[in-house]
Amino acid sequence: MNIKILEELGLTENETTIYLTLIQDGTSSANAISEKTGMHRSYIYDTLSKMVNKGLVSYVTKSGKKNFKGVNPSKFKDIIREKEEKITKLIPDLLKIYKQEKSEYKIEVLEGKEGLKTYLNDLFDYVLIQDNVETLQLGRKISMEDHLMKYYRTNLEKKAKKLGLMKKVKQGKIKSRALLDHAVKNKKLLIKKIMPYRYLPKGFDTGGKDLTIVGNKVAIESLDGKPFAIVITNHGIANFYKNLFETLWQISSKEKEKK
Repeated sequence: MNIKILEELGLTENETTIYLTLIQDGTSSANAISEKTGMHRSYIYDTLSKMVNKGLVSYVTKSGKKNFKGVNPSKFKDIIREKEEKITKLIPDLLKIYKQEKSEYKIEVLEGKEGLKTYLNDLFDYVLIQDNVETLQLGRKISMEDHLMKYYRTNLEKKAKKLGLMKKVKQGKIKSRALLDHAVKNKKLLIKKIMPYRYLPKGFDTGGKDLTIVGNKVAIESLDGKPFAIVITNHGIANFYKNLFETLWQISSKEKEKK
């Protein structure tokens, strides 16, 4: 058994030794633990007190003496879950103070499955820290949802759920709109359920290249063959594509309601 994993979860070496002793022997006194581990009794008491506060050790008092017991090992799952929840809540604040690279423009090319993961995570976090900024999406002839389902969609949806982003999008707290190719008119896409959308004119074909505009970023995604994304960070270019999007939005058609 690799006990080092317990230390990676935050236990000291001595706490790990005491915990393993307790779950092996059952209820024990500080004297019994001291004799078995060779640790000084006063140190045992101090360490046990800390472990009680961590929720890893419980005790009962009999005839004025404390007898200690290690909790069910499943408790470590709760500890990991609690830490994950805390850091998830902290991430938005950390992102706001995160030092972004300052320059007039930046161009990044991210290739392959891992590159696409990095791109989506970065874009996801960027949207998270923006205030009153709308995300505009254009294309979706080849469904990104279908393409990413195999290796990424589950993780992205879990992250969105934990941060409450999907709920915020549906409530309109995070603004988003999409212009879709006519080729996906009869397809069921997640994007249709969470944001306003229209269909581009029939003669306008994005060729399977998807465009995302948010803040000062423009991302072009290609899912043909080896996927890649080109991300341009520049206010002027972003504004140009926003104006183009608005023009196309005005001449694009809404979904016809089914009778």
